[in-house]
Amino acid sequence: MSESLQILRSLWTQPRTTFEGRYYTMRDAISNPKPIQHPYPPIWIGSSGPRTPMLTARHADVWNASGSQEELTELSTRLDELCVAIGRDPSTIRRSVQYVWDGLDRAELVGYRRRTRQARVFRARHHFARARRGPCSLARGRGAG
Repeated sequence: MSESLQILRSLWTQPRTTFEGRYYTMRDAISNPKPIQHPYPPIWIGSSGPRTPMLTARHADVWNASGSQEELTELSTRLDELCVAIGRDPSTIRRSVQYVWDGLDRAELVGYRRRTRQARVFRARHHFARARRGPCSLARGRGAG
Protein backbone atom coordinates (compact mmCIF):
# COMPACT_ATOMS: atom_id res chain seq x y z
CA MET A 1 0.00 0.00 0.00
CA SER A 2 2.87 2.38 0.70
CA GLU A 3 4.17 2.04 -2.84
CA SER A 4 0.69 2.58 -4.27
CA LEU A 5 0.27 5.78 -2.29
CA GLN A 6 3.68 7.09 -3.34
CA ILE A 7 2.85 6.37 -6.98
CA LEU A 8 -0.58 8.00 -6.82
CA ARG A 9 0.77 11.17 -5.27
CA SER A 10 3.49 11.37 -7.89
CA LEU A 11 1.10 10.69 -10.79
CA TRP A 12 -1.21 13.41 -9.51
CA THR A 13 1.50 16.03 -9.04
CA GLN A 14 4.31 15.34 -11.52
CA PRO A 15 4.37 15.49 -15.32
CA ARG A 16 6.00 12.02 -15.42
CA THR A 17 6.52 9.37 -12.77
CA THR A 18 9.41 6.94 -12.56
CA PHE A 19 9.25 4.47 -9.70
CA GLU A 20 11.02 1.24 -8.91
CA GLY A 21 9.86 -0.60 -5.84
CA ARG A 22 9.27 -4.06 -4.51
CA TYR A 23 5.81 -4.39 -6.05
CA TYR A 24 5.64 -1.74 -8.77
CA THR A 25 7.93 -0.41 -11.48
CA MET A 26 7.13 2.54 -13.74
CA ARG A 27 9.21 4.52 -16.17
CA ASP A 28 8.06 7.94 -17.34
CA ALA A 29 4.41 7.13 -16.59
CA ILE A 30 1.96 9.91 -17.45
CA SER A 31 -1.37 10.52 -15.80
CA ASN A 32 -3.58 13.16 -17.39
CA PRO A 33 -5.70 15.02 -16.75
CA LYS A 34 -4.42 15.93 -13.30
CA PRO A 35 -6.90 16.16 -10.43
CA ILE A 36 -8.87 19.38 -10.06
CA GLN A 37 -8.11 19.45 -6.33
CA HIS A 38 -4.69 20.94 -5.63
CA PRO A 39 -2.21 19.66 -5.00
CA TYR A 40 -4.22 16.39 -5.19
CA PRO A 41 -7.35 14.84 -3.67
CA PRO A 42 -6.96 14.17 0.04
CA ILE A 43 -5.70 10.69 0.84
CA TRP A 44 -7.91 9.06 3.45
CA ILE A 45 -6.64 6.04 5.33
CA GLY A 46 -8.93 4.12 7.63
CA SER A 47 -6.84 2.28 10.15
CA SER A 48 -6.79 0.83 13.58
CA GLY A 49 -4.56 -2.19 13.03
CA PRO A 50 -0.94 -2.52 14.12
CA ARG A 51 0.73 -1.78 10.74
CA THR A 52 -1.40 0.95 9.23
CA PRO A 53 -0.59 3.81 11.64
CA MET A 54 2.86 4.21 10.06
CA LEU A 55 1.28 4.30 6.59
CA THR A 56 -1.10 6.91 7.90
CA ALA A 57 1.75 8.97 9.35
CA ARG A 58 3.68 8.84 6.07
CA HIS A 59 0.93 9.28 3.51
CA ALA A 60 -2.49 10.29 4.84
CA ASP A 61 -4.14 13.65 4.70
CA VAL A 62 -7.03 12.26 6.74
CA TRP A 63 -7.11 9.38 9.23
CA ASN A 64 -10.46 7.63 9.75
CA ALA A 65 -10.76 5.31 12.73
CA SER A 66 -13.37 3.56 14.80
CA GLY A 67 -13.41 2.18 18.31
CA SER A 68 -14.05 3.17 21.89
CA GLN A 69 -12.85 6.50 23.23
CA GLU A 70 -10.05 4.68 25.02
CA GLU A 71 -8.94 2.87 21.86
CA LEU A 72 -9.16 6.05 19.79
CA THR A 73 -7.15 8.02 22.33
CA GLU A 74 -4.44 5.35 22.32
CA LEU A 75 -4.38 5.14 18.51
CA SER A 76 -4.30 8.91 18.13
CA THR A 77 -1.42 9.19 20.59
CA ARG A 78 0.47 6.49 18.70
CA LEU A 79 -0.15 8.27 15.40
CA ASP A 80 1.14 11.53 16.90
CA GLU A 81 4.30 9.77 18.09
CA LEU A 82 4.91 8.17 14.69
CA CYS A 83 4.47 11.52 12.96
CA VAL A 84 7.02 13.14 15.25
CA ALA A 85 9.42 10.23 14.69
CA ILE A 86 9.39 10.80 10.92
CA GLY A 87 9.48 14.59 11.19
CA ARG A 88 5.83 15.29 10.35
CA ASP A 89 3.65 17.69 12.28
CA PRO A 90 0.77 15.52 13.60
CA SER A 91 -1.67 18.40 13.17
CA THR A 92 -1.31 18.11 9.37
CA ILE A 93 -3.41 14.93 9.45
CA ARG A 94 -7.14 15.51 9.83
CA ARG A 95 -8.78 12.96 12.09
CA SER A 96 -12.24 11.46 11.78
CA VAL A 97 -14.18 8.94 13.81
CA GLN A 98 -16.55 6.48 12.23
CA TYR A 99 -19.51 5.58 14.37
CA VAL A 100 -22.41 3.37 13.31
CA TRP A 101 -25.76 4.90 14.24
CA ASP A 102 -29.14 3.30 13.54
CA GLY A 103 -30.78 6.69 12.96
CA LEU A 104 -33.40 6.17 15.64
CA ASP A 105 -32.04 7.96 18.70
CA ARG A 106 -30.39 11.29 17.90
CA ALA A 107 -29.49 11.73 21.58
CA GLU A 108 -27.30 8.62 21.31
CA LEU A 109 -25.33 10.16 18.46
CA VAL A 110 -25.03 13.56 20.14
CA GLY A 111 -23.95 11.84 23.37
CA TYR A 112 -21.22 9.93 21.52
CA ARG A 113 -19.95 13.16 20.02
CA ARG A 114 -19.97 14.87 23.43
CA ARG A 115 -18.14 11.98 25.11
CA THR A 116 -15.56 11.88 22.30
CA ARG A 117 -14.90 15.60 22.69
CA GLN A 118 -14.80 15.40 26.49
CA ALA A 119 -12.32 12.54 26.31
CA ARG A 120 -10.22 14.78 24.04
CA VAL A 121 -9.78 11.83 21.73
CA PHE A 122 -8.16 14.05 19.14
CA ARG A 123 -7.45 17.10 21.26
CA ALA A 124 -9.10 19.32 18.69
CA ARG A 125 -12.46 20.60 17.48
CA HIS A 126 -14.55 18.00 15.68
CA HIS A 127 -16.76 18.68 12.72
CA PHE A 128 -19.94 16.67 12.75
CA ALA A 129 -21.23 14.98 9.62
CA ARG A 130 -24.90 14.09 9.78
CA ALA A 131 -26.08 10.82 8.35
CA ARG A 132 -28.91 8.41 8.87
CA ARG A 133 -28.88 4.66 9.25
CA GLY A 134 -25.23 4.08 8.66
CA PRO A 135 -21.76 5.32 9.45
CA CYS A 136 -21.42 8.85 10.74
CA SER A 137 -18.19 10.74 10.70
CA LEU A 138 -16.86 13.06 13.35
CA ALA A 139 -14.01 14.77 11.53
CA ARG A 140 -11.45 17.27 12.67
CA GLY A 141 -9.89 19.90 10.50
CA ARG A 142 -10.68 22.09 7.56
CA GLY A 143 -13.16 21.01 4.96
CA ALA A 144 -14.62 18.17 6.98
CA GLY A 145 -18.29 17.31 6.58
